[in-house]
Amino acid sequence: MFGLLVAASFLGHPAGVRCRVADFTPFLITSFHSLVPLPVISSSTTPVSVSDYYNRFGGTAQGSANYGSGTGVIWLDEVNCLGNEISIDQCEKNEWGEHNCVHSEDAGVNCTISITQIFTSPRVSTTPSTSMHDSVIIQLVGSNDGSAGRVEIFYQEQWGTVCDDQWDNNDARVICRMLGFSDGTSTVGGSYGPGNGSIWLDEVKCSGNEQSITECTSSPWGSTDCKHSEDAGVKCGITSATPSNPLSIRLVGGNTTSSGRVEINYNNKWGTVCHDKWDDNDARVVCHMLGYSHGIAFNAAKYGMGSGDIWLDEVNCTGSENSIADCPKNSWGVHDCHHGEDAGVDCSTNEIPVRIRLVGGENASSGRVELNLNGEWGTICDDGWDNNDALVICRMLGYVDGIGLSYGWYGAGTGKIFLDEVNCVGNETNIIYCKKQAWESSNCDHGEDASVQCFSQKAMTVAPSIASDVSVRLAGGNSLSRGRVEIHYNGQWGTICDDSWDDRDAQVVCKMLGYVDGSASRTFQAGTGPIWLDQVECQGSEASIEQCVRNRWGIHDCSHSEDAGVECSMTTRIFTTTPSNRGAQGIQQARLIGGNNFTVGRLEVMINNVWGTVCDDNWDDRDATVACRMLGFSSGIGYRNARFGSGTGQIWLDELNCTGTEISLSQCVSSNAGVHDCSHLEDASMQCFRREATEPTIGTASIRLIGGQNTNEGRVEIYHQGQWGTICNNNWDMKEIIVACRMLGFKKGNMLNRIIPGIGIIWLSNVDCSGSEISLEQCSKSDWGVHDCQHEQDVAIICQ
Repeated sequence: MFGLLVAASFLGHPAGVRCRVADFTPFLITSFHSLVPLPVISSSTTPVSVSDYYNRFGGTAQGSANYGSGTGVIWLDEVNCLGNEISIDQCEKNEWGEHNCVHSEDAGVNCTISITQIFTSPRVSTTPSTSMHDSVIIQLVGSNDGSAGRVEIFYQEQWGTVCDDQWDNNDARVICRMLGFSDGTSTVGGSYGPGNGSIWLDEVKCSGNEQSITECTSSPWGSTDCKHSEDAGVKCGITSATPSNPLSIRLVGGNTTSSGRVEINYNNKWGTVCHDKWDDNDARVVCHMLGYSHGIAFNAAKYGMGSGDIWLDEVNCTGSENSIADCPKNSWGVHDCHHGEDAGVDCSTNEIPVRIRLVGGENASSGRVELNLNGEWGTICDDGWDNNDALVICRMLGYVDGIGLSYGWYGAGTGKIFLDEVNCVGNETNIIYCKKQAWESSNCDHGEDASVQCFSQKAMTVAPSIASDVSVRLAGGNSLSRGRVEIHYNGQWGTICDDSWDDRDAQVVCKMLGYVDGSASRTFQAGTGPIWLDQVECQGSEASIEQCVRNRWGIHDCSHSEDAGVECSMTTRIFTTTPSNRGAQGIQQARLIGGNNFTVGRLEVMINNVWGTVCDDNWDDRDATVACRMLGFSSGIGYRNARFGSGTGQIWLDELNCTGTEISLSQCVSSNAGVHDCSHLEDASMQCFRREATEPTIGTASIRLIGGQNTNEGRVEIYHQGQWGTICNNNWDMKEIIVACRMLGFKKGNMLNRIIPGIGIIWLSNVDCSGSEISLEQCSKSDWGVHDCQHEQDVAIICQ
């Protein structure tokens, strides 16, 4: 039967007995790598056993139910041990079960399992002012950091402190080396709190090279004029100084010797590093200096705030430097930081173990990216997230390719956001090797969690059919079919300049990638690296872009702001007229370009054997319905302002005015072919439906934006029962915006900072999405048409 001890008379000795009986085995960690049993203690020349050590020092007593009240029998009371008993049963105490206590007085102990802060020295001869001592035991007290604290020495069976008179870094170095560290700095003035009992040493004067504090000059043991407010302390660390690299670095404040706040000794003073630009490349250099092969970066004083100087700021290592002194950085001591921005690292002799999983996707190959670091799952912020980052993640998971998705595409995660501003080249074997901000330094929320869609076959890169090492891929787009064109040549990815870039060039690239058609675009973000091609002039029938007329490889006069892009179509749906029904405009064919499927895109028509666009002046749903009908659909919705990208070349039609009943655009009223006052920023686009768009359909854009200055902003209108209506802003927030923008082909969005009131019916109110839905129809909401709103409450958003 189990019972409890109570706290009455339960002092230090019973704790030592209790811990020994529980078979806690103490070891001295002499170098943080080896374990040896504790040797001699006290002034006796006879070795003392480990268990005897714990009889005296193995635990501290905790009273008043410090660890919670027990239940059942209280077996012992008035326990009074000497500390050297083998069992608590040998201690003086009341009879078993005899007590006058309640469970709020239950006794406890705090046992030491391993002693990382105690050093024992062999018999040494100290200065003439001290006596001979067989052993000195040292511990650090008063800090949660095992590498820092008030210095306490065990002498004559009693713990005592050291006075800070003349206490300096040389003294601290000796103490820290005794504890297994390679360096240390001093603290004075009772910085880790006042001790109690004896003050054993005063006027300590070490050279810094001694093996034990007993070798240093000092006042006689116990002779002092100090108070405990003058108790000396130390901060210890592992340093990197070698004859070939005299710069000293140490890690302070970590729970292991391989992690902590980075501190540098410069001008004989320890100081910290500001976290501006701090990343894994910087961490690798620091960890290499300390003898480790890998490292990851942390910022925002993860390992506690330092004090004193901030020596370095804006450190920007490549990761290959031998010393942090070799990295680009501000001048020593020049910074705009405070200690809340102190940089830290976590070093390892092996590759940092990071596990990856995908969560919330439709299948095992898609989902929100989650990382496991040190047993904890977290997400990645989508700032800078693109297909190169997704490629690395997908390869880690055993796939060969992938695309990046943003803004909580597969729902918001929980817990930490481990990474932000990830910027992979695409050839890394692990996400830890990509350039990124320091770990856990994101300014994001989980609505920005990054996601991927992985593929078991190449989705973005294709080897050409001719004998060469040239291949192409698309980067920077929000789907596989859109993006900046990148070409692989001579072992390196580079871009193409958009000089002379047109749809014929795009068609060749898209066919290389397995698409049927494509159009030129210049709207994607700038790339990096070489610009391989310029002045490309394809006919459109070439099997590879290498076969097109162009400058020689690498010859150009461009910058990356001129990088060429394409918008490819998996299927090109082209309507071809007969000569008798081409109308006054002479329309030969019509097609959609730039959408992620053949039902959406920029409208292009062929006149005189040349493809061109349609201006959006007067463009509306009736015109779109006629154009969609030409392509074999039943109805359509019109979009303005180059919603699916700007075209190039001719603008064939303007001022279209269809009734909606026509079979072809050639039957609609319009300006003469080629007569317009437009630019390609006004290219008309549309969404087509296989049936009349009378019901919202999951996965299709059954909403539109009206009244904005651009096509990506405006009042949200939703189509229901053959009629467009608005949405009330009750409960509307970022989750609903993400779903609405996703329906429209965008990745993210925000509330528009102005009101655009509509007219007619208000279809929806109290919409409540999780953020992972494909359509607003899947969200919780009031019944259609049920609301208590005015049109001044109509939702208006801007998508990106």
